[in-house]
Amino acid sequence: MEKHTFCKVYEYEDRQILVQKEYNGEDENYYIKVTTSIGGVLTMLSYGFATEEASIECFDALTKDKALEMFKKLGIIK
Repeated sequence: MEKHTFCKVYEYEDRQILVQKEYNGEDENYYIKVTTSIGGVLTMLSYGFATEEASIECFDALTKDKALEMFKKLGIIK
């Protein structure tokens, strides 16, 4: 099974935000996962894409500000 993972890590106050782009060559699934922890609880948002191009576009657009905005809208980060 061929699997590729690319990551970015953003620092915010007392935590890190991990952005991962994963590609599984066997079944051609493309995923973006955005992860952070708060109070010992790990929170992950996972997005699936039909094409590699769409996943690359999303990964490139996920800046620190965009990642923070997603978690703030969900009330995970204040």
